[in-house]
Amino acid sequence: MSGQSSRVKESLCAQFGVFCETDYFNLVPRLNPLFIGTPEDGVNNTILNDLIERLNSVPFGATDLPSGYVYLGQFLAHDVSSLPRGNEEPMFESLPLTSLGQGAEPALDLDSVYGGGRRSGEAEVRDGKMMLGPDASGAAGPVDYDLPRDVTGIAKIGDHRNDENVLIAQLHVQFLKLHNYFFDELAKTAAGGVLSARQKDELYEQARLHLQLYYQEVIIYDLLREILDSEVWNYYFEDPNSASILDPHSGGPTRIPIEFSGAVLRCGHSMVRETYSINRDIVAGSQSI
Repeated sequence: MSGQSSRVKESLCAQFGVFCETDYFNLVPRLNPLFIGTPEDGVNNTILNDLIERLNSVPFGATDLPSGYVYLGQFLAHDVSSLPRGNEEPMFESLPLTSLGQGAEPALDLDSVYGGGRRSGEAEVRDGKMMLGPDASGAAGPVDYDLPRDVTGIAKIGDHRNDENVLIAQLHVQFLKLHNYFFDELAKTAAGGVLSARQKDELYEQARLHLQLYYQEVIIYDLLREILDSEVWNYYFEDPNSASILDPHSGGPTRIPIEFSGAVLRCGHSMVRETYSINRDIVAGSQSI
């Protein structure tokens, strides 16, 4: 860790009361841990139960928000945060912050697509382009509409959570295809006929940067504009007198509060509808997605 990064981390520790050897920090570090118990434990969960009843009373589909935004939000969540769980049983007790490792780079850099770094998965790349897989019919060639998979069917992508359902998997496919589109467009301006290995590597990095920038613009000016209150969005992204969150000048590693990763970011779960119609073959309630 550089001296500057170390000083930034120590500053965060002093400001927020966090543990210095962790990928997360507490936004509100001095709150007592929430204990979810039962009446037998002497715990009164009246407020929590009331919230659950209110949420259950809202009918599915009672929103004007197009369904695609929900899964773009899930894609975003997978891109900026990963709390490794493994196969452990659910826990009903607090964990020290130092025990939570960040399995993703908490920045809008699409490491969920490209893999590497902290990611356990790796994308399949060939000659600078992202590989795709045949669709369910087994077709090959230009009609590759699926994620690339190994012989056991496991997707070869940066974040395996993006293969949890057909909606998020197909969204991931679109990012792979958009990278390839940028690669092909940039290749048209490359000197010479046949691309060298070095040129392919350079075009890969350029296409990656193009995709990252377009992705960031979509998140800020489309997704957030849809799901945030207009006053909140305008304050952070249009008001010239507000504090900018687009150029934080931290100088240190990108980190996010555990309250955001483990709680606020989970709001998308409540936005999932009971059924979806995917296409003419997969209609609402016909089969699992």
